[in-house]
Amino acid sequence: QQQQQQQGQPHLSPLGPEFASTKNFGFDVKGFKHDLLSWYAAKSLEFGDDDGDDVNGVVGGSRGSSGPGGAAGVAAGGPARSPTKKTLSRTSSGQPVAWVSDADVTACMVCSEAFSLVKRRHHCRHCGQVVCSACSARKQPHTDFGQQPVRICDTCFARLKSQNLEVPAASLLSPNTGSVRSVDSTADLMARLDASLEDTGYEAAAPLSPDDEDVWQAQLDVSENDAVRARFSYDRAPTITLCLAILDLYHDPERCGEVCLFLCHELSAAIANDPDSTDHYMAISSIKRLLFSAKVQFMECGLTRRVELCDTYLALAELLRLLLACRCHLFLSISDLTNPVKARRLLDQLIEDDKFDIAMEVATKCNLGTHEVLSIWGLADLRLGSYAEARDKLSRCLSKPEKQAGGASGKDTHLLSRIIEVLERRPCPTLEDVSQMQDQLRVSFRQLESQDKRSEMMFHSYRTALRAGEAGPKRQLVDPLAAVSAVNRPRVSMSSPLDSERFREALFYLDQHGAPDVVVSFLLRHGFLGRACSAVLEKTYPPKVFVESLFVPCMTQGKLPELQEHMKAMDRSLAQWGPCLTETCKYLFQRRMLHMLYDMQLFMEDHYRAAITCVKFASQPSCSIAQRIAQLRQAKQHLEKGEPSMPKPASVPASSSSPGSRGQPPPFRLALDRSEVSSQIDCVVLQIEVVKFFEEEATLAANAGDAKSSVAVEALAAKSLFNVEEREPLCISILEHGSDMDVSFSLAHRLIQYYRLADAHIYAVAAKTLARAHQVKKTHDLLRNIRGKIPPDQWDLVIRACVDVYATELNEAKQADRFIQLLVSDTNKIDSYISCGKLKAAYLVAVKAKNVGEVNRIRAAAAEQGNRGVLAICDNYLRENQKP
Repeated sequence: QQQQQQQGQPHLSPLGPEFASTKNFGFDVKGFKHDLLSWYAAKSLEFGDDDGDDVNGVVGGSRGSSGPGGAAGVAAGGPARSPTKKTLSRTSSGQPVAWVSDADVTACMVCSEAFSLVKRRHHCRHCGQVVCSACSARKQPHTDFGQQPVRICDTCFARLKSQNLEVPAASLLSPNTGSVRSVDSTADLMARLDASLEDTGYEAAAPLSPDDEDVWQAQLDVSENDAVRARFSYDRAPTITLCLAILDLYHDPERCGEVCLFLCHELSAAIANDPDSTDHYMAISSIKRLLFSAKVQFMECGLTRRVELCDTYLALAELLRLLLACRCHLFLSISDLTNPVKARRLLDQLIEDDKFDIAMEVATKCNLGTHEVLSIWGLADLRLGSYAEARDKLSRCLSKPEKQAGGASGKDTHLLSRIIEVLERRPCPTLEDVSQMQDQLRVSFRQLESQDKRSEMMFHSYRTALRAGEAGPKRQLVDPLAAVSAVNRPRVSMSSPLDSERFREALFYLDQHGAPDVVVSFLLRHGFLGRACSAVLEKTYPPKVFVESLFVPCMTQGKLPELQEHMKAMDRSLAQWGPCLTETCKYLFQRRMLHMLYDMQLFMEDHYRAAITCVKFASQPSCSIAQRIAQLRQAKQHLEKGEPSMPKPASVPASSSSPGSRGQPPPFRLALDRSEVSSQIDCVVLQIEVVKFFEEEATLAANAGDAKSSVAVEALAAKSLFNVEEREPLCISILEHGSDMDVSFSLAHRLIQYYRLADAHIYAVAAKTLARAHQVKKTHDLLRNIRGKIPPDQWDLVIRACVDVYATELNEAKQADRFIQLLVSDTNKIDSYISCGKLKAAYLVAVKAKNVGEVNRIRAAAAEQGNRGVLAICDNYLRENQKP
């Protein structure tokens, strides 16, 4: 071997050229290619034909190609032989001879004995026939094999002898091995091998001596040594006993264990690459024994991780046995099973072939997760009606959800929906169903035949009926499966396709693993509204589940009265339904579904909230005045029907009072005391008066032919006193649009007093609005009604609002002067005159009041405006009244 390395020549190894680059075993295998013990251990595990004619590989079939073009041919520089083609050799006369294919021969072509696992096939290198070892126990040199002695059958040997050709004495093969014997090892090595074979019960080979005629020793020619070793084979191979005996010769147990692991990989790869020409069970048995041996060797070295690796490979070896037993189309080696991608492909194939038990083994031992296999297996059991088996599998895939909507995970929700979908489908028919279907089909065929016969006899009647436009008799096709299902499997309800058994199974999965919303939706979908209500109430589901899974579907399907009946039947006081009803009202209010909200409030007997809803109806822009008045009257009635809450006695603690006790409404109803109820009634009455006021004004405008004003006034009736921001604008609108100011002021003043509004601001804005509209009479009427009802400073505020409009916006000085005369404060009068540009009138007011400060202010305004006359009189007055 050292000489080979020095010469740069590759050393042939039965472990294959790819062995040195293998990285899947957890250790370095680079040195195995020069290891003779591993060589001969691999030789002892070779499968296929003894001479390796048609099988390529190392452990999996080829024993080293001993035919032409094989290992010897490569060493001699000849072309490599393809394992799928017939190998050619030449006779002694130079004529080419085609080797007979192994697949075409089942018995020896000389003695006609059948081949078996023990009696192996061999090729004669001279004629190419397939013979047994007994009929080819001799050797004869051949030119195509480098003049090396090769196997020859008895027929060719006899022919060569009769032709007086030279037959060397060394032409007889070893009677014990049937092939070339190797004496590479020392006497100690052979002694250990014999002792190991005796311990394992294997028949030891006859001892070699220098006098044996077939003794062979390594030569200096490396290529010749490799060619001889390449043709070497054991006659009883494959034999795991011999392999273990050879491996036992290693002094290093770690090295021995590593070789065992590698041979296991090679054996499993041989099964995967060529499963038809390999004894599967013998190979797997050999793999297990090698793994046990490797485990013992690693335990002796204290290599814990290697021991765990052996345990993993043992599990994979058992998995290989199961794959062979189930006749799986896709077969992998141990290395492939450690590849997640290839293992997943195998798992998918097994699931597709419905081999779920083997798929479970693959998923478990290849760490792929069993959730997918269990779920598909359980669904398959459900389709077949094996409900107990399905429960066992599916319960391991589903988890217990939390008591809230959507509590289950997304994966569990998807699987549960598939389970319910499978159960809701039509079940697979049983044998009894098939029998009844056959009977139904026979009856249907008889009916069809009788109709055909009648149609031939009544052809004239048919033609007459067709001319008259009448339809002839129709054939009714019968669905036997539907008929059988309807007879043998009565449905649990009219709206459900499930029978009692499947319905019970669906409830089991929903109760154990379903989220609350899924359970309620299922019961409602199959016509069990009462059971759905009981589930919500008894299992204390969240109120959101009641709204989304029970109330909304019933509302869309028109089953709301039926739902309310069930709720009343379960709890007449509705106290237990309080959280659900409150959540329902919130849901309807957020979506502006006021009509449904009002119906639910009537069902809850929550009159106070029903009154509020009626007020909201009255505030809708699309509502007419008559409808508003009717809704407000309805709100008043609800307020009067409501039960006001009673104050709690001081001697009774708050904790001792229970919901719905005497004098206290249930918590889901709005509670108001008597004063609050009275205030709300007064507010409704005032709102009714406001609406009636605008109704009368709109009618007057319409009668006067002012349709535009009528529409505008009618739109004002939509403003609500219950909206705080609309109260002041509503009072201003009343004062502005009232035809009779006395009536308008009376109503507006009541509103101002009741709601404690800013009266001066409202009057000022109303007066300014009337002034801009040139309604001088209504303005004076407003001021007439205001006088005496507000303080003087607020009175001046209203008057100045009118002055500003007439003086600055309308430029009507006379009207402005009239309103200035109505001011109470001299200061306000002077300010108004100055703003109007009447400085002389302002001077007269200031002089009359003897107010020097105001005269100074007027003088400054005159200087600013350039009024020299007023400026002069102001200066004179100031000089005369200046204090010394």
